[in-house]
Amino acid sequence: MKWLSSALAVALLGLASAALASDLAITKHSALRLSTVGEARLALAAEDDFIRALSEFDRASRMKVEAPPTREEFLKLLIGICFFEAM
Repeated sequence: MKWLSSALAVALLGLASAALASDLAITKHSALRLSTVGEARLALAAEDDFIRALSEFDRASRMKVEAPPTREEFLKLLIGICFFEAM
């Protein structure tokens, strides 16, 4: 019986490793990808539709400052948060 639980643990570990090595499907049109810190920085630094849609007020309120920051300043903050969280 002990060998069965060990075999099951090894099988589950193998499945988890395989799942982490690829995208995890969430819905038909979306997936979850676990990224490295470098990949996260590139994704956060991208000037995508969300970043372009943020108003000056949005950026200032998210950064908790009075003067509206530029998009570049806001992106630097996001990249810095990613770096800080990885430490």
